[in-house]
Amino acid sequence: MRENKILDLHYQSYERDIPTIHLLHPYAVKLFKQRWYVIGLSEKKDRILIFAMDRIQELRITNQKFRYPKEFNIHDYYRDSFGIIIDDIIVAQRIRLKAMNNQAYYFRSLPLHPSQKEIETLSEYSIFEYWLKPTYDFEQEILSHREDVEVLEPAQLRETIKESILKMAKIYSL
Repeated sequence: MRENKILDLHYQSYERDIPTIHLLHPYAVKLFKQRWYVIGLSEKKDRILIFAMDRIQELRITNQKFRYPKEFNIHDYYRDSFGIIIDDIIVAQRIRLKAMNNQAYYFRSLPLHPSQKEIETLSEYSIFEYWLKPTYDFEQEILSHREDVEVLEPAQLRETIKESILKMAKIYSL
């Protein structure tokens, strides 16, 4: 990456039976949930893609060089995202979560996102506000807090979480 060399990588996604081959201009690496990712421009797709490093089956550093785009900033690229997923269809929006049963202490000590603000604090619960895209990895995070976190806004995210909970309840019902 420091030398701006193009990578020839063979990537095995979970969605395909065979690896795909990409010539990648590596821009950055990111750690999320104990997994490393490389983010860069795929010549094949002509757009920025994200590759989990543990799914790279073969990697070769070529002698070809690329020009790192001056306008690219990894922090700006992920500003409105929770984790690793970038979804251009989903727009950033205000999200409000109600944290109960001491969950507020965890959110205060380890914020879910840099935009986190505690906007209401009571003895029974606290309300946290975020500005981000409600992507799949953020939905997973909310569900990981079980009954200690409730989505208050937006209505669409609340409905998505509710649908997930109902599907889970169906699996576990006798």
